[in-house]
Amino acid sequence: MTAFVLVHGAGHGGWCYKRVARLLRQAGHEVYTPTLTGLGERAHLMSRSIDLGTHIQDIVGVIRCEELSDVVVCGHSYGGMVIAGVAEQIAATIRSLVYLDAFVPESGKSLFDYLPAEQSAGMRADAAQNGEGYKVTPIPAAAFAVNAKDAPGSTRCASSSHWRHLSRSSYSVAGRCGSARTFLPPAGGRRRFSNSARA
Repeated sequence: MTAFVLVHGAGHGGWCYKRVARLLRQAGHEVYTPTLTGLGERAHLMSRSIDLGTHIQDIVGVIRCEELSDVVVCGHSYGGMVIAGVAEQIAATIRSLVYLDAFVPESGKSLFDYLPAEQSAGMRADAAQNGEGYKVTPIPAAAFAVNAKDAPGSTRCASSSHWRHLSRSSYSVAGRCGSARTFLPPAGGRRRFSNSARA
């Protein structure tokens, strides 16, 4: 049996892993799908103070409080930024990191550093105009080619992201975690994120 912690991307929640979690549990594994503070069903907790560090602590807290060890930690999209920071803090508890069509940060880089300048500027402008100065409008399910069956739920449960958790630099992760790292591109091999690792 293996323990898995599955970390979603910005604007989503742990619910997005529902099918995967069910399959892993049926295979006898232990699975945790926490929702990051201020996102998904925890959107009511969104505040100006939330940033990447908050989300790293969310996952560190799950691993510590559930007394997990030799755990596989998987991050999708923005979740790659989160799991890199988790590995920096508690590397000894982690068997491997899985980057699922995710951003793979270099030390000192933020997610905005990997986006085209016009896209990050557009997100900041959106937050200023529509999101009380800090909330970014959720990206529609269609932008991610979500299948017709899942698109309504994905759209219904999507939440605003905080531009600070997208703009905060990662911790010094390069070379500091001895865990194995696995990189998985999306189905069909088309990478959605400019710095997704080479598969």
